[in-house]
Amino acid sequence: MADRTRQRSDGSGRIGEFGAPLVLDIRNSRGWATRHIAGSWNIPLNHLPERIAEVPRDRRITVHCAGGYRSSIAASILHRYGITNLIEMAGGIAAWDAAKLPLVSEA
Repeated sequence: MADRTRQRSDGSGRIGEFGAPLVLDIRNSRGWATRHIAGSWNIPLNHLPERIAEVPRDRRITVHCAGGYRSSIAASILHRYGITNLIEMAGGIAAWDAAKLPLVSEA
């Protein structure tokens, strides 16, 4: 049977809604601090396997990076660890910003 929980989406219609997915930003911490989606978690891709226990298994997760390539790798890693309720945000933070959706900064 095909895995129907892994989807590609821009995620924008779900952020902030009741029961919204956790937004997992897998860019490096400097990129996250510069600009990110409010409420997102930052676990850089190169630390994802060692920090996998931090990722909740009881909610849907939207994964994104800067442009979309690394989020596919992250989704594969998550899937390998049994975390399958995933949405890959097409185009990453660049597409989010181009759509003029809100971003916050820690810098």
